[in-house]
Amino acid sequence: MKVYIKGLNVCPLRRQNLLHYRCFLESTGHQIVSKPREGEALLVWTCGFRGDVIDNSISELNQYSRDYPGEVIALGCLPDIDRELLERNFKGIIVPWKKEGEFLEGYFRAEAGSYSESRPVFHENAICEDAAEYRRQHWDADVTFADQFFKLLINEGCPYKCTYCTERLAFPPYRSESEESLVDACRVRGQENRIILMGDCLGRYGSDIGSSLPKLIRRLHCEYPETVYVLGNLHPMDFLHFYNDMAEFLSRNWIAHITMPIQSASNKILSAMRRGYTKEDLDRAFGFLVDRGFKTFDTHIIVGFPGETEVDFQMTLEFLKRYRPTYALVSKYYDSPNTASSKMNNKVDEDTMARRLELIVKEMDQIGMVYNIEGDEVLQGRLSRINRRD
Repeated sequence: MKVYIKGLNVCPLRRQNLLHYRCFLESTGHQIVSKPREGEALLVWTCGFRGDVIDNSISELNQYSRDYPGEVIALGCLPDIDRELLERNFKGIIVPWKKEGEFLEGYFRAEAGSYSESRPVFHENAICEDAAEYRRQHWDADVTFADQFFKLLINEGCPYKCTYCTERLAFPPYRSESEESLVDACRVRGQENRIILMGDCLGRYGSDIGSSLPKLIRRLHCEYPETVYVLGNLHPMDFLHFYNDMAEFLSRNWIAHITMPIQSASNKILSAMRRGYTKEDLDRAFGFLVDRGFKTFDTHIIVGFPGETEVDFQMTLEFLKRYRPTYALVSKYYDSPNTASSKMNNKVDEDTMARRLELIVKEMDQIGMVYNIEGDEVLQGRLSRINRRD
């Protein structure tokens, strides 16, 4: 069968899933085509991490259904994040992430177990040295911050239970790649000496296989002593848990960048989110970075979580102004019907969330921070490049 594979707003983490589809299909005798009009089946990975990309995923699914003769199959995050919404707005096949192996084996008439057997360890060479400059020179290129580095996916899934998190509704069981497979994957990186370690919950690496993130970094350093690391999606609790290790790595200049999502800087909201840390913990972690002159870190913020008052919001805004991360991903709270937070009272209305987003934009512009705000030109430009028809 001829199969077309498409990812909608696919982050570098989810490129692993698209690669897995490709490996599975090629190993079972199917042909991957580069144009959607040539596909007898169109596998479309959907994204559901916030409202604007959910709308885009649904719109694109329907566009593929209208424009091309092949059967459109919706996979990825959205089938579990808000299946009812997807079913109301899309009439094609819908497959939850946790069941995709069973479905694909049946749909493509493959042997049981062949999907899991074809799973690769995801690694990918850098596309450029500077993503912003590369985009200026290649207007149609979908490159992100991670594409400046050799990418290595070390784990999948998340054991934390944040009350707002939609993605954990879709994640398959948590798993870490073995140290040996990750060391081997790095052997193909050529002359690249910058590696971004990626995972849905990076800091919990190895908790299921008797290892840990610091242990992996030390193992990789022994094999590749000239390499420096970017830590993607490091939960503040894990940074604090490995505080001494992080201090050592930073003092040795092994770490080039850290992404540490805080979501809020209000103790009341952090408790309601079930994040597991306090504002004082965040001050300790980010103060540690700033005191050591480490300036290349970024964070994620949620605006309008249920019960967030003006005082709570100002705490988060003041935190950003105080520590000045190089980049902030700022999202409105999305009320998925399947999350614990959707059952909470004191929901923040859309107008209030929009006003708070505008204020964040104003303040970040004043201090020169780079940001990605829901609905802004940054994401719209990326979606236009991703959604381009071949």
